[in-house]
Amino acid sequence: MKGIVVRVIHQMMGDKRTLGLIVFAPILIFTLIFFLLNDSGYVPTIALDQSALPAPVLSALESEDVRLADLRSMTYESEEQLLIDDKSIDMIVTRDGTQIDTYILETTEKSASAIKALQTAIASLTPAAVKVNTHVVYGEDATIFQSLGFVFLAFLSFFFVFVISGMTLVRERTGGTLERLLMTPVKRWEVMTGYMLGYGFFAVIQSALLVVFTLYVLKMPCAGSVGLIFMIMLINTVMAVLFGALVSIVASSEMQVVQFIPTLVIPQIFFCGIIPQDTIPFGLGNLSYIMPVYYSSEAIRRVLIEGAGFSKIWLQTLALVGYTLALWIINTLALKKFRTL
Repeated sequence: MKGIVVRVIHQMMGDKRTLGLIVFAPILIFTLIFFLLNDSGYVPTIALDQSALPAPVLSALESEDVRLADLRSMTYESEEQLLIDDKSIDMIVTRDGTQIDTYILETTEKSASAIKALQTAIASLTPAAVKVNTHVVYGEDATIFQSLGFVFLAFLSFFFVFVISGMTLVRERTGGTLERLLMTPVKRWEVMTGYMLGYGFFAVIQSALLVVFTLYVLKMPCAGSVGLIFMIMLINTVMAVLFGALVSIVASSEMQVVQFIPTLVIPQIFFCGIIPQDTIPFGLGNLSYIMPVYYSSEAIRRVLIEGAGFSKIWLQTLALVGYTLALWIINTLALKKFRTL
């Protein structure tokens, strides 16, 4: 038994990457969670007609940690449309007699902070003095699953395709299949395209099943086109194939593919919509723009929740296609080191 213990310790000490994974990866992830879930210091913006609110409410609201915008200076068709067009506004407050109407775009941390500030201000009056009605543009009465389902739809499809493609390609390389293939007259770009299309075939099946199951079995509401959801999911999974292929070129074993998950894959879930981007402190929300899953989850969110058409998600689609093309080129160039002839 002593010999086994010593051998395992020596083996682990010799594998610096595994040792680093055990020691430093949890610290890295928990540090990230600390920054993301700590007090963001976000200050919500409330648009209202200050002359329409009771003086005690307005005075109490001004003492809260909020920004007040003058609704009278804005041109808009409706409160709902103003929230859609101007994402800097977290809540709109209007008044009709003793009734106050609040409008928010979605139920998020941002809108929750604005609602809390207004509730605190109204608490300075007697409960019967003011009646408050809240209107939600997107996802009124939605469950947490319906509000955040788009995140997991994008992330889980990316995650499983990444793991399977990465491990399988490592096995092909360590088994000598890739080297023998590259010894033939076949071109490197043909090899990478073949792998991409081969795994892409199963990506199509996975995307179709996941979309159908989520929308029609789990009954997630979809305000837009199911075809657009499927298109984004398909690009997302093909990108995951190429992402896994890139990791497999760097990794020397299947275990090393797993080692990349805590550093390259798991952090992406925190930057693809679970936490509002502009509430993440220290400007860390800008890291979303280098996360490929952010673009797929944002496009799916806009179609599912907002009912957006292609004209509203073309930028996210272009980013996904750009990521896919860049990964294909990098992988094709990287295959050169395995071509011995």
